Amino acid sequence: MTMTPDKIADADPRLVQRDHREIVVTMRRLLAEDVPVLISYGAEGDVVHTRVVEVAGDGRSMSFEWGPDDATSQHVLDAGTVACQAELDNVRLHFAIEPSVGRVQYLKAFACKVPDLMMRVQRREYYRLLIEPHDGVTCAVELRRPDGTTREAEVSLVDLSGGGMSFKLPLVLGAQLRLHAELLVTRLALADAGELSTRLAIRNLARYQGDDGQSWVRAGCQFLDLRVGHIAAVQRFIGHIERRRRAEERQRAELEARRAALERAGRGRR
Repeated sequence: MTMTPDKIADADPRLVQRDHREIVVTMRRLLAEDVPVLISYGAEGDVVHTRVVEVAGDGRSMSFEWGPDDATSQHVLDAGTVACQAELDNVRLHFAIEPSVGRVQYLKAFACKVPDLMMRVQRREYYRLLIEPHDGVTCAVELRRPDGTTREAEVSLVDLSGGGMSFKLPLVLGAQLRLHAELLVTRLALADAGELSTRLAIRNLARYQGDDGQSWVRAGCQFLDLRVGHIAAVQRFIGHIERRRRAEERQRAELEARRAALERAGRGRR
């Protein structure tokens, strides 16, 4: 799924920036602060890490760093409209561009016009879904051993949102985690939504003891490079689970109401 201008326009109006001057200011900050930008194109996993290298004085056009090689860059050009995301002041930015071949200081670059729309999503604006065992979610992360080797470890998700997730690990494994460290998610499988992969940044760590007496570590993490299409898949999954839970709650309420009515009718007959 490409985050096209139409899809951004259809997003929550509170999250969409339409003021051209403000968008230009944001792009100039991305340039000045050398902020990484992720371009998504083509099939799943087709991404290019780039950054803004020029914003025109009139604020109408801009350029991004060329891809790692000409073949990859050509794929980006062939894709037409591509999705971009970056993060500034803990706000995730989503916008779309139509790149062409340009030059900045004699070097190839992706040239495009400054986008008309930009979606800005703060972490607190992501709805967090508490995960239950029967929700059909499995997750594994890559942990580093003291000797420098790595291993894949299954983790139990506590909650999930379009901006991040938290999980728990037994203390013997969780003790290896460090605040602000990055983790690779080797597998995040959502029922009916396929498998996703991303990197995480650990934002908080907490130790607690379960009812069984076992000690656990809970890690709250932020997604670092989850593709726009994958964010949409996560949000669709959350919406599906919420609708299912509301339907189950209504069914339980209706059954309870019928049971109570039958009991009242039985007492009346007696």
